[in-house]
Amino acid sequence: MKCFPEHPTTPEVFSAKLRPELAHIVERRENGKLVGFAFVHSGPIPLLCVESRRGRGTGSGLLEECEGYPGERGYAR
Repeated sequence: MKCFPEHPTTPEVFSAKLRPELAHIVERRENGKLVGFAFVHSGPIPLLCVESRRGRGTGSGLLEECEGYPGERGYAR
């Protein structure tokens, strides 16, 4: 899955910006293949990436699952 091919980065830069060690990662798979994922912290979603699949609800499902995460962890919405 290629998310932002027009913005190449290194794993180090990616990790420094997103702080994956503090993130909850939500993913969607179809037939075992990763088709979308999101990083969730205590506030806005810093990264949501979905393979091109308009109308299948992948992105909406990810957003819906991410929406409740901060509140479930005691963060203000």
